Amino acid sequence: MKKFLVTLIIAFMLIFTGINSNAGEPQPQKNLVMFNPVSILFGVISLEYERALAERISLSILGAFVTLSSEGTSVTGIGGGIAPRFFIAKKALNGLFISPGIELVSITGKNDDTDESSSAFGFIIPVILGYTWIWGQEAGFALSLGAGAAYWNLSVLDLDVTGVTPSLRLALGIGF
Repeated sequence: MKKFLVTLIIAFMLIFTGINSNAGEPQPQKNLVMFNPVSILFGVISLEYERALAERISLSILGAFVTLSSEGTSVTGIGGGIAPRFFIAKKALNGLFISPGIELVSITGKNDDTDESSSAFGFIIPVILGYTWIWGQEAGFALSLGAGAAYWNLSVLDLDVTGVTPSLRLALGIGF
């Protein structure tokens, strides 16, 4: 899995950094498709689509699939969410942003020792301060980093995640 992740990141960088690399110039892109390469290591596969709606506002729609196992308990789930992004210094999709959001999650857990299973529905409310870079004029490589906090309300079997936690953002993708 780690070799696949490294290969995917290198492929993105080789393909998309060579297309009219002009970092710092205004970018005409209106769309981003991104994924979080680090989350794959923790059993979460996520994909995000972001669209510029106004000069300094965009809307991000995301989906995720989760599969985790720990000490005889396995959890699988799906989730999705929306997050408006308010860009502070530059036009939408490229620059400093603040992003509140809401994510809904449906999870199923199974205790492998007792064969007990349970399903639950939960939510996450993140607020992120971040920065997105896009290299290229018509299509280009994108990198987005950020940090903030998130309120979690998820519970299934003996796994309970409720409260405020740090939230980090790392996303790679394509702007077009």
